[in-house]
Amino acid sequence: MAAAPEAASPEECRALLADGSPEEAPGRERSYRRFVSAALLLVGLPAVALRAWPGPGDGASAHQPQQGPGGGGGAFVAGSLRARVSLAATTPAALCNASVAPVASTDIRNWSAAGKFELPQLWVESCKRVPGPPFAAHWPGQNWCWEWVKHEGCYAEHASLSWYEAQERVANQGLAPFPDVAPLLALQRPELCDRGAQHNGTGRADIGAAEAEAAKAWMRETVAVYVLNLATDTERLQSISANLQSLGIDFTRVDGVDLASPEARADALSHGLVPSGFSLEVAQQRANTNFQSMDGILGTAGCAAAHLNAMSVAAAGSASDARQLALILEDDVVLEADFVPRLRRLLEAEAPCDWSAISLKSQCPFGRCVSRQLSRVLPDVNEPADRCRHGVNYGFFAMLYKQSELPALRSTLAKTVWDQERPHCLDVDVALASISDKVAYYAVPSSMKPGFLTTGAMGSARTTHNKVKLGSASGDASASASASAASSAPAVVGAGGDVSVRLVGPVPPAALIERPVCESYLSDTGCDWTASFGCPGQVPSGSLGAASDDGSLGYRCCCEYRLWRENRTAAS
Repeated sequence: MAAAPEAASPEECRALLADGSPEEAPGRERSYRRFVSAALLLVGLPAVALRAWPGPGDGASAHQPQQGPGGGGGAFVAGSLRARVSLAATTPAALCNASVAPVASTDIRNWSAAGKFELPQLWVESCKRVPGPPFAAHWPGQNWCWEWVKHEGCYAEHASLSWYEAQERVANQGLAPFPDVAPLLALQRPELCDRGAQHNGTGRADIGAAEAEAAKAWMRETVAVYVLNLATDTERLQSISANLQSLGIDFTRVDGVDLASPEARADALSHGLVPSGFSLEVAQQRANTNFQSMDGILGTAGCAAAHLNAMSVAAAGSASDARQLALILEDDVVLEADFVPRLRRLLEAEAPCDWSAISLKSQCPFGRCVSRQLSRVLPDVNEPADRCRHGVNYGFFAMLYKQSELPALRSTLAKTVWDQERPHCLDVDVALASISDKVAYYAVPSSMKPGFLTTGAMGSARTTHNKVKLGSASGDASASASASAASSAPAVVGAGGDVSVRLVGPVPPAALIERPVCESYLSDTGCDWTASFGCPGQVPSGSLGAASDDGSLGYRCCCEYRLWRENRTAAS
């Protein structure tokens, strides 16, 4: 097989292309490959796509390109740049499709403005006055319509709805505008991958036996697979081993990171899994504030440390492994029976060539659709940077990386994750999404049907470990009564399991009508009394017991409409 061409500078590229074709005598293979490399680089296609291409002195071989699904053929037509680019984009060795345009760099640079919702001023003001979901974090000027769309349409539905369907559901409750009137475009260009296109069974029905076998060979030659697994989770390991074995996929197990005990935390520090300059105690203090509104962080931090470690393991393995991609799986993932051929199709038909990372299942995706199954992840600039733009783009269940870009990506991500002043960045999926204007990160929306995988059937180890609280300065940890109380609060689980939030019922549409009356009640009386007699679902509960529904305006405003969150200074 021919060696990969050497990289050429832009000046060399132009010089090589000046004559229109290379000399193709048997002794000029180097010039031939450098010519084609130059052509591909100038149109943005990686030169590594030439790895399997025959040079003018090579005979036909098993590695010679074959006709791909998009056309173009396997024969090399000298002097035809179009044929060469088409061939590179459709060869089975290709890791992308050059005809799929990435989001323009100017759009990404301007994303801080382009990513903000454009609502009529009436709705901008109305969405500030809508009562927020219970347990939601809050800050001045917050868009409560957007919070409700995420809570009711995404978290509570295990991210199975499109954003259009989610907003329509919330609008029917009077908590947001209807999407046809004032859309909250979480995914721009939704007609591509978020409204209707996901229900068409893309890529499943027409996979034949020959394609499936060829895809298995491609998987073995191209993708190194790693599985994250805690040593104590033997049942999970057995489950995913059986699933991968049924698909003919070999894998390397990578230890998960358990931070639940002082001994485990000390071990993680000694091995550099958690950086010495990062304080879990300080991060937990920040997490406890109303602004961050988090529970325990030990499971979240352990999950982040495990993924960063797996990325290091994969990057180190690439030194002796010629495979160009790394797939890191969490141990509760179940890959679909046609996962392998559909993954290959996804890359060859739909992935822009600038990609560095692809999440194969992203819940509550935010950004812009680029093809029928892929979105370009971008930060939710409608949310505060100090909360790591938290609330969307959940999912590190199955992460695909280019090996060549993994070391730099891992380094950038680690700097974002280990920020004790922004504990939401410990959510490793949220952290990568928050810097997706600097990293070419793509994702398959979880509303896509059929998906590439299912998750969450075995519960969440991360959520369990988050119930273990950091104790005193000595570092003792214990699962206290407060952890039990926290378990009844809504949990948003990203990298460790399906998104799932248990709400205490939606705020009734009547809340919008009665809001002026309640505003007057808050000014005159307030909800301080709920510190003593708590409302249903209130955390912490009332010190003297639960409030009873006496039909009063105070109970209706403070309890039914959840306004105890906005005016309850005695218990703050």
